[in-house]
Amino acid sequence: MKEKIRVAFWHNTFAPYRVPLFQQLAVFDDIDLTVYYGSEKDSHRSWTVDFGSGYSYVLLPHISIPWYPHKLNYTLFTELLRQKYDVFMASENELGCQISFLAARWLKKPFILWSEEINYQIIRDRREYTFRGCLRKILPYFGRKIHKIVFFPFYYGAIYTKRHADAYLATGKKTEEHLACVGSKGPFFRHGSTIDTGRFHQKLQEQDVPALKRSYGIEGKKIILSVSYLQKRKGIQYLIEAFLQLNRQDTVLLIVGDGEYKQELLKLVPGNQPDIIIFGHDEDTAKYYAMADIFAMPSFSDPWGLTINEAMVAGLPVITTTNVGAQELIQGNGFLIPPRDSQALKAALQKLLDDDQLRYDMGQRSLEVIEPYTIEHTAEVCRTAIHAVTRI
Repeated sequence: MKEKIRVAFWHNTFAPYRVPLFQQLAVFDDIDLTVYYGSEKDSHRSWTVDFGSGYSYVLLPHISIPWYPHKLNYTLFTELLRQKYDVFMASENELGCQISFLAARWLKKPFILWSEEINYQIIRDRREYTFRGCLRKILPYFGRKIHKIVFFPFYYGAIYTKRHADAYLATGKKTEEHLACVGSKGPFFRHGSTIDTGRFHQKLQEQDVPALKRSYGIEGKKIILSVSYLQKRKGIQYLIEAFLQLNRQDTVLLIVGDGEYKQELLKLVPGNQPDIIIFGHDEDTAKYYAMADIFAMPSFSDPWGLTINEAMVAGLPVITTTNVGAQELIQGNGFLIPPRDSQALKAALQKLLDDDQLRYDMGQRSLEVIEPYTIEHTAEVCRTAIHAVTRI
């Protein structure tokens, strides 16, 4: 019997959606996985931290670097050298990734980059280009330029690591395109970012939809849903604008999430507009998907967008933009629109709201498309990449 391949996976921070993958990798009898978390939780995240069981993990100490967004895990290098793993894996760009790469090279072991980044089409909203708006952008612009000069070694280190990994685990087609653009040679292993679809489907089945709608006073209404962390880049402001232009009495908009942009979004909702409901953070999102008829994610920059996976497991038609990594999931089950385009968003919503058969057909198509996107599939792709770099 062959010995297990000892794998170290550095992950920048705890993320609940990643735990099922680590647990599934730990099930394989030929892989001995240890996950190194760079931190317990980012300051802007509201989710509950539960590392789960069934896999080995280490929560590393860290320090913050002034004016630099990523944390430094100062014990990571010595820990990786001491344990002498067979394969090193790390999520891209951050310092922990570069440290993991250096440890792999020091020990002459293979390194696999976990990549989620994509290239974005930059589309501006001309309404923001007022004199005051331009003045507001000047200081942040020069701040970014100075930041790149001061922290040039870290930026260069991230690019160097991205170009010289031994293999790449890419979330999707757009990530492969990005890696090729920066000079990565491959091989690429596309796993398709996903959630624990079986568990989420079970949660959906447990919902009492009529009772839920009564509790929120929205029975008899068509429901447009958006679930996200409320940042400007998520584009919810354009969804609100499009919804208000629809001016329909038979439809409500539910926005689930919290974040620094929430107060700006609340300013966009008229005081006498009962058909837009903005909920706060809620980890039990299944009840909202179970009630919904349409899902919208109008982000103008998003490396993937796991809420699209959730919406498709719920059998919903999806509207999203061409700047979202998960756009490859839109295959006759929704609409792809340009980012920052409330008129295109309005038109897509109008088509779905006016055509019950179209909504149903696209929802059924969502179920078909999302079926192979499982934790088991992602884990098997990871396993294949690990064996490829070790030549077993």
